[in-house]
Amino acid sequence: MDWAYIAVALCSAGFLIYSIIDFLNVSSGLKPRAFNARKEIETYEKELEEELSTTGSTKHDNEELKQEIADMERELQTLDATAADLEDKQKRRQADRINPTD
Repeated sequence: MDWAYIAVALCSAGFLIYSIIDFLNVSSGLKPRAFNARKEIETYEKELEEELSTTGSTKHDNEELKQEIADMERELQTLDATAADLEDKQKRRQADRINPTD
């Protein structure tokens, strides 16, 4: 009967050793994958930071351009008014040349 207990103990010890070795093999195979995944995550985080920075600068540039467009539209309106005044003056001069009123 003692030999049965010894056999059960040896089988249990063998199974425990096999489980430990298998765990070590699996974990050693996963370590490079985890390391590569961390590297990839860091790369994507850097790319994301760059994209956010670019987006921020683009928004800033966009706001500056909108302001510049508004300024140019105001200047265009002023120039249109000035051009209309000059055209009126030119028409009056031409009318005065054709029909002088002395």
